[in-house]
Amino acid sequence: MALLNSIKSWISPQETIQDSTDTCINPEEAPHVWESSTQLLDLTGCGDWLTLGDCFTGIAVFGAAGSGKTSSLATIAQLLMILDCGFVWLCAKPDEVRTARKIAAAAGREQDVIVIGEDVDGVITRHRFNPLQYEAGRPGQGTSSVTTYLSECAKVLSRKEGERSGGEGDRFWNDQFERLLRYCIDTAKYSGRTLSIDLLREIQLSAPLGNHHLADEAWLGSSTCWQCLKEAEEGVNQGEIPNTDFLRVLNFWIKDYATLDVKPRSSIDVMFAVLVDAFTAEEPIRYILSGNSTVTPDDVIDRGKIVILSLATNIYHGAGRMAQFCFKYSFQRAMLARRKPLDGLLMRPTVLWVDEAHSFAHPFDSQYFREVRSNRGINVDLEQGIGGYMQAMNFHSPDQVDDFLQNLATKFFFQNNSPETNRFAAEAIGKVLISKGTDSFSYSTGGMSISDSTTQEERHQIISGQFGLLRRGGSKHNCIVSGFVLRPEIYHSTGTNVALCQFQQTDLTQ
Repeated sequence: MALLNSIKSWISPQETIQDSTDTCINPEEAPHVWESSTQLLDLTGCGDWLTLGDCFTGIAVFGAAGSGKTSSLATIAQLLMILDCGFVWLCAKPDEVRTARKIAAAAGREQDVIVIGEDVDGVITRHRFNPLQYEAGRPGQGTSSVTTYLSECAKVLSRKEGERSGGEGDRFWNDQFERLLRYCIDTAKYSGRTLSIDLLREIQLSAPLGNHHLADEAWLGSSTCWQCLKEAEEGVNQGEIPNTDFLRVLNFWIKDYATLDVKPRSSIDVMFAVLVDAFTAEEPIRYILSGNSTVTPDDVIDRGKIVILSLATNIYHGAGRMAQFCFKYSFQRAMLARRKPLDGLLMRPTVLWVDEAHSFAHPFDSQYFREVRSNRGINVDLEQGIGGYMQAMNFHSPDQVDDFLQNLATKFFFQNNSPETNRFAAEAIGKVLISKGTDSFSYSTGGMSISDSTTQEERHQIISGQFGLLRRGGSKHNCIVSGFVLRPEIYHSTGTNVALCQFQQTDLTQ
């Protein structure tokens, strides 16, 4: 724990704010702790430091269940919390919230923890996040942005546990679904009503299905869709809404949607219903995703809060995954839109921490990994093996996993008995040229002659079988976990880009 104490000592008493509602570090007085050069952990004991800058390049972790990967990375999580980083912590398992809380308490950050979902006592907290309200209220976010957001939520729901994600054959239906979403959102927006998932569903359910509806006074009086259109027309008359926009929306409902063939209309209706049901059908998801938000990604980014999304996917299944995705996706979008301060102060580092990463993997992650580094975002993804990514992302080869994770530049490989994952690890670490000398002897009437030659041979730095022999911690190994750590730079201790590192287990994950 000497390293933890040394980091704490960087923050002098004058730089520490005593009010528990504020942050631990005042960035105006102590910006040096957020410098990329800040040293976190000596990986080899020979001055090979994992720095904050290394964390900005992203961390991918692989290891079998019980390999010690979570307990080893807990120390890094604690160090990042001591530096007052904001956190979004996703939970695939119900005991994950306990681990995250223990790490935060050990870092002196317990007052910054906000749990959405089940706390350690199994009780649902009061906190909620209304994603539609948040996305619609973000500066510069129009209909297309909110449509894309809800469409991605629907895609997360369409991927059932243990199934591959949809392929290109679904593009037609996704396009039709997004078009319907777009016009529902525009109809709600132009009416002046508060945007909500319930209102969007009411507009869609009460839309005209033919000319007979448009001629029916009773239908016209009861249709939410038609009432919203009438309210939008008032906005046109008052000069608040361009007439061309109003006519575009009106023509969609009375010409396109009303005359749409029954089969495609029923298909996109089911897609709409599944999305709405995930938001509203069951508690606690309905409570969490509706009403006024008590916490948003801005609390993480601007105020350094530690938000734990505790809706275990093995309990809440697809709805729990989607609820966590909503916060994660909003956080990612907000991070990529983050602007550097004009006064030149360092922005607070923020961490997206995901164990069982395949449960929350999404195509947008690859773009996020690639672009968020300059906005001081840190990604830590923990996974047992590459099979989880391949199944979740519909990948067909390890090369696709490598492409997806290429911008998580630091990779930890712990004990694993998966041949596929171990081959992936060996290939990721790479090969080096080894000089191979040979001597030859020959005899002739003139006597014996000796010659030697040197050739170069390409060999893996670490062969795949070595990953199965790594120490897994526990009393059998004196609570020592070993793992190979691949970095985008050279280790002092090995002269290569990989080293065998030892990690001391603590009680943080017990």
